[in-house]
Amino acid sequence: MNDNGNDTILIIGGGIAGITAAVEAAEVGSNVILVEKEAYLGGRVITLNNYFPKLCPPTCGLEINFRRIRTNPRIQVLMPATVEKVSGEAGNFDVTIDVQATDLDALSDDEKTFLLTSAPRSAVTEAKKMDVKVGAIIVATGWTPYDAAKLDTLGYEANADVITNMEMERLASTTGPTAGKIQRADGSEPTNVAFVQCAGSRDENHLPYCSAVCCMGSLKQARYVREKLPEANVTIFYIDIRTIGRHEGFYYELLEDDHVKFVKGKVAKVNEDGGKLKLDVEDTLAGKLHKDEFDMVVLATGVVPNNAEAPVEGAATDDYGFIFEGMERNGIYGVGCARRPIDVSRSVKDATAAALKAIQDVRR
Repeated sequence: MNDNGNDTILIIGGGIAGITAAVEAAEVGSNVILVEKEAYLGGRVITLNNYFPKLCPPTCGLEINFRRIRTNPRIQVLMPATVEKVSGEAGNFDVTIDVQATDLDALSDDEKTFLLTSAPRSAVTEAKKMDVKVGAIIVATGWTPYDAAKLDTLGYEANADVITNMEMERLASTTGPTAGKIQRADGSEPTNVAFVQCAGSRDENHLPYCSAVCCMGSLKQARYVREKLPEANVTIFYIDIRTIGRHEGFYYELLEDDHVKFVKGKVAKVNEDGGKLKLDVEDTLAGKLHKDEFDMVVLATGVVPNNAEAPVEGAATDDYGFIFEGMERNGIYGVGCARRPIDVSRSVKDATAAALKAIQDVRR
């Protein structure tokens, strides 16, 4: 234990990375305060239909960790709550936490489902401010999709059948707004679906960096379409297909599907004509303009960190808002998409590593 007696680890964010860090630290004897701004745990992952690498529903991995949280008295979960202020140094941080009250009647059906599934402690509480001392901080605030409304040439606000990758994920999910049915705004099934890669990413006017997970996300969602709509055709417009590690085979399998086509070319504009969506894009390999029409377009928007939600002194961020690597010497650890664009399996490994380092901080 450190000299100040601050043997508690603060974890900001109750998504997959934050949950993993919490249970790993608590199960080896550290006290943990887990702060989550929503009334449920699971973060963005719990809203997905399936996730890599197993392509199973998120509950298949989250349920185990929810159980580990419920049964471990060393973990204090505060939700919905936010960190209002942090000061101090490694081994001796002063933290103010704003805990809000939860009105169950005001929650949507989806939110109630998440709450009942995931809440390891009652989320109904009186609003209050808490001042606590902690020895280390893990920032696991996750990410949000890049705002597709800023991509004015891609028709997101102009046409209801131009949707984002996260909206497609919710359409495919049985807990989503259509109970898992992939459909257009008018309720009809799409027969020709386009996926537009790097929608805002690798673009100096929007997100200059590669968001790492978008290609795999679209390959996964192309499978959703093929499984749920066997007669539908899918076209994926890409700059480069960037698959992660051993998932290269996932890409090659789709190449063999006669209903899936890959076109190398950056989409410049999405137009509507007679109820159909037309894309301005040059097939750079074939050297000609693409002419197909679509009835649904899915924009693969990028990963934007949520680090503005964690006002932690000393947690320096780069030009894009990601926490700098090397913050360890300050007792502050960014994990998952708070540190860089990263997939679920790597977020879990990231969180375990950070938990081990934080444990060392509080035990010195």
